[in-house]
Amino acid sequence: MRAPWCVARVARVALVALAAAAFAIAPGCASTARPEGQVVLHVTTDAPVGGAGGLFDRLIVDVLAPGERAPCGGCTRRFAVDDDRMARGRVSFGVMARPGVAGYRARVRLYRSGGTASGEPRPASTLETVVALPTVAEEGIVDATVTLHLTDLARPRGTVDAPVAFEPGAPPAGVVGSVLASHPKACVGEPAEDEVCVPGGVFWMGNPRIDALDEREADGRTERVVFVSPFFLERAEVTVSQLRAARVARVVDDPVEGGRARPECLYTADPGDNDDLPVNCLSWQRARAYCTKVGKRLPSEAEYEYVAGGLEGRSFVWGTDLPQCADAVFARGTICPGPRRPSPAGRGVRDQIGIGGRLVLDLAGNLREMTLDRFRRGDEACWGSGVFADPVCERDSDDEVVPRTVRGGSYVDEGTLLRAAQRSFLENERFGVSEHVGFRCARPGR
Repeated sequence: MRAPWCVARVARVALVALAAAAFAIAPGCASTARPEGQVVLHVTTDAPVGGAGGLFDRLIVDVLAPGERAPCGGCTRRFAVDDDRMARGRVSFGVMARPGVAGYRARVRLYRSGGTASGEPRPASTLETVVALPTVAEEGIVDATVTLHLTDLARPRGTVDAPVAFEPGAPPAGVVGSVLASHPKACVGEPAEDEVCVPGGVFWMGNPRIDALDEREADGRTERVVFVSPFFLERAEVTVSQLRAARVARVVDDPVEGGRARPECLYTADPGDNDDLPVNCLSWQRARAYCTKVGKRLPSEAEYEYVAGGLEGRSFVWGTDLPQCADAVFARGTICPGPRRPSPAGRGVRDQIGIGGRLVLDLAGNLREMTLDRFRRGDEACWGSGVFADPVCERDSDDEVVPRTVRGGSYVDEGTLLRAAQRSFLENERFGVSEHVGFRCARPGR
């Protein structure tokens, strides 16, 4: 058996020793140990990792001996990773193999943790590469690099039978997070008084933790990475008085006018007590007409979830914990006290996010909100796994009864339905109205 040996440049994360048919983790090195041949495998990625805004936070490395299809019991290591460690080239592994023997491979997986009881990587949120390791001599170090590219999300590169070639040498500086370098972040122009500029970025769209019992309300689990360009978003839901002032309401039935017959519907043709409340009981087409009238459009699903997830893919705009009654306007008349109707903007003390010194309000509760997209389930056409840029699920026919996606929760929904990734829909864009659904407008930032 060859004695494990390491030096400071190698012992950054772990050292894997391979000798004869056995594998072992080298816990440390004697100062008098004789230098022997080894591979230093460096791992880097062009994706942002760890911390706020990072897409991946865990790393698994398996080493497989020639002819073997699985690693031995001591040849797998798991680590938490962050962008600083990777950027400084501190994610590397010393691998000691038989001199002159080819066929060693490493399976490297960078993944998003959470969402499964076992903690195992989910294919939809994993970058995976199986790389062939270089052959070593009796002495000396051979540097090899594997770069995990975001464009390969959910599409493994290489197999144990056909590994990809290693990249010679150590990785250059500036690789980590470089996929964002050419992506615009700042808005062109200034937001109006009732808007914020949402900076461009990248996030996880979809949440594997969604656990609603109603299958119609349980969509949103499918994970994908989405690039979002900067855009302007209104700070609050459109109110009754704003809709009336735009003169896009129809004379009859859209929006449904409130009164003795439909007290849950807030719109009135004449000024009244509901003027400062968010408007409901209107169709998707009517909401779109309003946004067009004021020079805007409805936000896309991706844009809405980006903001509702705190620009970081959070479960809720405030974090991961379920809401308490003061946090948002939800579960009114059941769990939480208060009138069973929408509230004026900003009554939820945590249902808000500050962007550019201004607060965006009621992203989780009060009213569900219409988006630009037609409704398709997360595993159907339009969506699925992978990497997307400013996606919008467009209509594929002239049918005016196509369902349209709504996001967020409402004043009657339970706390689990307030998750940023939660998806629901209006039955059709022309006639579908709901007392639980309102809207706000957006416009491009570039």
